[in-house]
Amino acid sequence: MSVAAQSARALRDLAAKTPDIAARGFARRAQRAIGRPASATWLLAAAQDVYFPDSLGKKPNLGDRIASAYIHRLIRTACANFIVAKALTEVMTLQGGAVLLAHPRVLLAAVRGPRLPPLNGPALTATEEAVKLGRPQKAGRPANT
Repeated sequence: MSVAAQSARALRDLAAKTPDIAARGFARRAQRAIGRPASATWLLAAAQDVYFPDSLGKKPNLGDRIASAYIHRLIRTACANFIVAKALTEVMTLQGGAVLLAHPRVLLAAVRGPRLPPLNGPALTATEEAVKLGRPQKAGRPANT
């Protein structure tokens, strides 16, 4: 679900709880409700920009650096951990909130880190390796696996 759809749903839910939308404070509560779905997505999207050498704006503070390190750790861990991959994918595709990244199972997996060493190249079958090296297999000859 897009941020716009999540914001519309938040506004609908708030309006359903408030009998008079002209009541004092409704606009403030509506703005907060509408902005909440976008905050985590915005943080994930824009937080990395400050690490580019020519970026303008404030330098990352300790909290920014910790959050960035945690996201990087999650991305590395997701390569070998389905729970982390699922949570990260749901957040990045706006299917779930950023709270998924703080679930105890995800936190534990992040602390443990990747369980497998990173590959030093793509995992190719013998046939794919032969094609890459310019030696395609002849028809009818099985590849050595």
